[in-house]
Amino acid sequence: MFQYTHEVIFNSLTMKDGSKRLVRNGGSTGPLTVKRGGEYWKAFIQDQRVYKTAGHVGTYEVLKINVAKFGDIFPGQEGAFMVPGTYQLNLFVKLLDPHALYEFGYPNYNTFRRQILVGFDVLPTDEAADVAAKVYEALDLAIRREEMIVGGLDESNNATAIVPFEEDATVVALQAGHYALRFEAVGLALYDETTCDSCVGEYLPTIDIFKNANGSINAASVVTPGVEPFATGEWLIENLRFPTYPNIRWQAVGFEDRPVPGVVYVQYSFAYDSPRPQFGGLSGVGQKVEAVTRHIYYVPESLAQDFEDAFTDLGVTIVETMPEITDPDGNSVPGGSDAPATSGSGSSSTSGDSGTSGSSSTSGAGDSTSGAGQTSGNGQ
Repeated sequence: MFQYTHEVIFNSLTMKDGSKRLVRNGGSTGPLTVKRGGEYWKAFIQDQRVYKTAGHVGTYEVLKINVAKFGDIFPGQEGAFMVPGTYQLNLFVKLLDPHALYEFGYPNYNTFRRQILVGFDVLPTDEAADVAAKVYEALDLAIRREEMIVGGLDESNNATAIVPFEEDATVVALQAGHYALRFEAVGLALYDETTCDSCVGEYLPTIDIFKNANGSINAASVVTPGVEPFATGEWLIENLRFPTYPNIRWQAVGFEDRPVPGVVYVQYSFAYDSPRPQFGGLSGVGQKVEAVTRHIYYVPESLAQDFEDAFTDLGVTIVETMPEITDPDGNSVPGGSDAPATSGSGSSSTSGDSGTSGSSSTSGAGDSTSGAGQTSGNGQ
């Protein structure tokens, strides 16, 4: 009974009156009190473990289209860059399926799939830069800026950045407008007006220029893989169910409970299993009544060590985890492949609630979760 999730944004080590927010009552054998959070006894923290999941900022995926390689796919004759004619460039973009937090933030991920078709003409006198300019203009016209940014690519200094498209450029780049947006396919097709006598023609079969087994045909590639953020201030504002009701019940969210944009937080979570013996007839017949609650704290990186030390002094173990990542088939990827690696990160076995999304580690019979799987909501 009494199974609920308690979330707290822990932005300061002190209260408004200057008193400490982390207090150990009763000496070395007493509980730890987190003011505006809860009181915790070591014996009631399931497995005596607190799960730590480091936050990280997100990265927008960037696709590079090397138009200079179009001449290798459709080689021209008599000095022409490529075969003259009308071409169709086909891009397929989708929301990461499923991405780290799809279950809560984006339940209808299928609606985010989109195919983008643009056409352009190649003249016998066109060079690679001329074709690249036409591709850029077609994509820039067809794609909303809120969805993707179209431009040139700066690959200097071992970094990639979208820059304004230049007149003599032969590379067109697209930057996703959402952290979970992924480029799935890029194809190129030539229009043939001689395919039949009774029609105006049709496009020849599309050639995959993105993931073709013949690597020399791949004129498109992802130069910056997309990474979804986790536990940033912006991510918390979008996803977290604010602790207004369980903390203060009637007021607006207090200033100290608000996520701070630009700050990267560390998530600490544990299950608290507290015996409740005083419930009339239930306790009278010897039935054990327990309240299993999940407690999740988001702590700025600058305060994380102090927060950890308070629980370590209580006698519990801090277990480092990674946000749960799944591959395109929906299988869990150990350690996470879609997030930056952190030193010393580990992963404990999963034996309970496999629907968690803040961390891949769980323990017990589904009651002790390490992550925000039951807490992340679409804050919109």
